[in-house]
Amino acid sequence: MQRRIANEIVFWLHFSLIPFWITFSILAAPLVVMVATAAHQAHLRLFKGCALTHFQRWAGDLQEGRNFFETAFHRFFHRAPSGRIVILLNRFVWIFPLTVALIKITL
Repeated sequence: MQRRIANEIVFWLHFSLIPFWITFSILAAPLVVMVATAAHQAHLRLFKGCALTHFQRWAGDLQEGRNFFETAFHRFFHRAPSGRIVILLNRFVWIFPLTVALIKITL
């Protein structure tokens, strides 16, 4: 029971980072957004996932070989996402902030 509650808390914490990241991308200085995006991508590549994903996998909420976006998509839409959707969601994490930063630089 406690593990299930911990999984729920971590899932919603992980999910709440999405609107935070979008808001941060819009409001922060472009250089800060680019550095934070690069650091996040380095973190994902170096550790093969973020710390919250590793905790969720350890706690049993994420299956091996699936990432957070696949699990969240399945949880909200009750079906497995296609490979194309998974790729789009994974790329959105870094394309959106960089696009917003580049637009802010050019304006």
